[in-house]
Amino acid sequence: MMAKLFNKKQSWWVFALSLTFILTACGQANSIATIKEVEAAGLTITATSTTTAMPQATSTTTPTETASPTITPSPTATLASFTKTPLPSPTVVLANLVACDSSAYVDDVTIPDGKKVAPGDVFKKTWRLKNSGTCAWTKDYSIVFVSGSSMDGETTTINKYVAPSKDANITVLLTAPDVEGTFSGYWQLTDRNGIRFGQVIYVQIVVSNDN
Repeated sequence: MMAKLFNKKQSWWVFALSLTFILTACGQANSIATIKEVEAAGLTITATSTTTAMPQATSTTTPTETASPTITPSPTATLASFTKTPLPSPTVVLANLVACDSSAYVDDVTIPDGKKVAPGDVFKKTWRLKNSGTCAWTKDYSIVFVSGSSMDGETTTINKYVAPSKDANITVLLTAPDVEGTFSGYWQLTDRNGIRFGQVIYVQIVVSNDN
């Protein structure tokens, strides 16, 4: 009984395997026949490999964060507030500086300005001068010609002593030019060493034949 059962099962497996083989062979034969028919028709068979595309992981790129520049505020220069204190004005103390030798014009004693004189006349011109210095004039002080018309005048000693703040008459001998016209001569005092000092004085005459 067991042997019969085994034989029946064995026969079934043999039959299943045979059937599978036949079906597989038929499928392959049909495939080959189909390919040959297509090629006979002049068509090209392109093998298409159907591949199920696997979903690719989407790479999410994290955006690069651009660092914002840090702005450092410029330091604000704080200027100290200075109050300008005005400097005191310098006190100028002017000393009473008076030269040792000095003179000042006081008056014309003779031959006032514009005096008419005949051509060639000889005359004396006298000025009154003040000793405005701190030193006395001695008799060896002189009066000398400086510029203009000398009218033949020469250096002349004052021949007197004049204390400071005192007046004195100083005289020089002159000669009028031989031609008509207005003439002026400038004179000044000198000390014993010939150094001029004081105010420059002058004589002015009009030489004319109508006197």
